[in-house]
Amino acid sequence: MNKKNIDMKRKAEETAVNKKMTQLAVLTVLLASPVVSTIAVHAETIDTKIEEQDKKIDTLKSQTKLTQDDLVKIEDTVSKNEDKSKQILTDIQNTQNDVDRLAKENMKLTKKIEQRNDQLKEQARSVQVNGASENYIEFVISAESLSDVIGRIDVVSQVVSANRNMVKQQAEDKAKVAAQEKEESKKVNEQKTLAQELSETQSKLQQQKLEKETIVAQLAADTSTAEGDKQTFLAQKVAAEKQAEDFRIAKLAADKQAQENAAAQKAVAEEAAKANVKTPAVAAPTNTTTNNNNQGSSSTPVGGGAYGMPVNSPVSSSYGPRSGYDQNGFHKGIDFASPVGTPVHASLDGVVVIAQQDGMPVSGYGIATVIKHDNGTWTLYAHQSSQSVRVGDRVTKGQVIGATGATGQVDGPHLHFEIRTAQNGGMGNVVNPAPLLGL
Repeated sequence: MNKKNIDMKRKAEETAVNKKMTQLAVLTVLLASPVVSTIAVHAETIDTKIEEQDKKIDTLKSQTKLTQDDLVKIEDTVSKNEDKSKQILTDIQNTQNDVDRLAKENMKLTKKIEQRNDQLKEQARSVQVNGASENYIEFVISAESLSDVIGRIDVVSQVVSANRNMVKQQAEDKAKVAAQEKEESKKVNEQKTLAQELSETQSKLQQQKLEKETIVAQLAADTSTAEGDKQTFLAQKVAAEKQAEDFRIAKLAADKQAQENAAAQKAVAEEAAKANVKTPAVAAPTNTTTNNNNQGSSSTPVGGGAYGMPVNSPVSSSYGPRSGYDQNGFHKGIDFASPVGTPVHASLDGVVVIAQQDGMPVSGYGIATVIKHDNGTWTLYAHQSSQSVRVGDRVTKGQVIGATGATGQVDGPHLHFEIRTAQNGGMGNVVNPAPLLGL
């Protein structure tokens, strides 16, 4: 091989080695840069956030448990007070019946006493003697003998004494009945007062019950949000760990490449020494940092909240007061303007508990689906044109469960979406979906 060919071969080998060494230098600088340490710090920060969310979730669950216990106590007290109210009403009716009965007896006694009073007045003036009416004095004076006088006086005394005893007994009976009537009336008034107090207490308890139910619903929403945030942090942690693993693998590959390049450089140097040619210097590493962290896209609707968007469509009617089909003039969910056939996605993992056609139990909502979630809430997807799930199916967040339509009571195609704190929803059992969807 002549010198020219040797020089050409040497230059080609040097060029290849320099290229590899330059690439190695760049990779070495990248792996030695603050990016790796930043990833580690970011992962630790995410762990801290996850711990904070766990504590927050535990606190919310504890508050929910205490509030639910209070709610159970209130409901138990309400039930007992209702039983007491029923018993008091029964007692009031029985007492009133006794009062009415005693009043009738008192009227009869009063009438008899009045009749006997008239009789006593008449007897005080006269007695009946052989069918003829005479007064007591004439009756006694007209006696024919002393013994007859004594006998007539004795008769008069017996009549007066008997009448006096009878009037006294009747007066005692009347006083007794009047006292009983007064006592029963007093009892009725006391029972009515107690019934009024119980009614007021029941009203207060019902208000407390409503407040507790509202707190439970808010705590459920807060818990759901916290759990959603935790899932976001967990996803970020997985991404950070993957990125760190990618850098680790890249470093291993760089180390291996460095060994191979060092061997190649040594071989070139030895070849150059044989040709008595100075080995060119290897390019110095350049402090360059790159970051290729590409993320894929998803056809599933993306939202910024704990719950996923059910459709990729704009909001056409918000949660809150609204006239139209809504009972009590309140719109209990959010409407998304969606053409018929737009895919409907599950907002969270859960189990399908209602998958109805146009009718009951969710009247007016047409073809509708209700999913129960592990956080104690339910989501409703109404006015669909079709369904792809059945009752009992386990669904995941983002899974297609049907398509939008215009079934039920509607003015046009759209998806009606609710977040509930009870399966059947209704006032007091729904929350505003907007913040939970990140809207």
